[in-house]
Amino acid sequence: RAGEEGGTLPAVLNAANEVAVEAFCNREIEFTAISNTFYGSIPQDMDKSTFGHPGKFSFCFAEDLQASAWPSLAEFKGFDSISSTVTIFAANAPLQISIYGDKNPKTFLTATAHGMIGLGPLISEVAVVISPELMAYLDESDWTREQVQEFLFDKTRRPAREWIEWERIDHPESIGDPDQLLGCVSEPERITVVPGGGAAGAFIDIISSWGSSRSVTKEIKVRR
Repeated sequence: RAGEEGGTLPAVLNAANEVAVEAFCNREIEFTAISNTFYGSIPQDMDKSTFGHPGKFSFCFAEDLQASAWPSLAEFKGFDSISSTVTIFAANAPLQISIYGDKNPKTFLTATAHGMIGLGPLISEVAVVISPELMAYLDESDWTREQVQEFLFDKTRRPAREWIEWERIDHPESIGDPDQLLGCVSEPERITVVPGGGAAGAFIDIISSWGSSRSVTKEIKVRR
């Protein structure tokens, strides 16, 4: 099919195949998923999504435990310090926020909150990944993970009438008080904050949940 279509499609299919084989070698997908996922994957044919992104199966990154004095996400979620864990998150594509020239956490977290507002009200969960450079500024200012959660939660809260004016509420008639404050999430705990990424610059990734899903953290137990 790719040969019949011509153009750059054969090259794209070959690249996708290499990604799939690597995913299989890393035990991320089953062998049969190589063909099921990629071969014949013509837009609107096999893959029915409007926009694809790596989060479908291969979007994976490690928490940078060296970038911050914070406890690990695993410890924050109740695991002990020696446990190895993995957090699974059904997510939309990440939104990257570029931060330039300001070391004040309130300034760059406000920019992050502005990005989160674009997601709309009452998202099930939002992951916020903070680069090492910005984590250093948070450490210097003695900001905790909980403070970041609270700050972002407060900064994204807007009166319901504003969300209605922006046409971001499906059933505005269900809103009793137009002045009640609605945030991107219903509570600070639904903002999952982790240090991660490389040292190329000051960036923050905002990753919203898919539908009503929430992240799940499980301990990795190696069979002996």
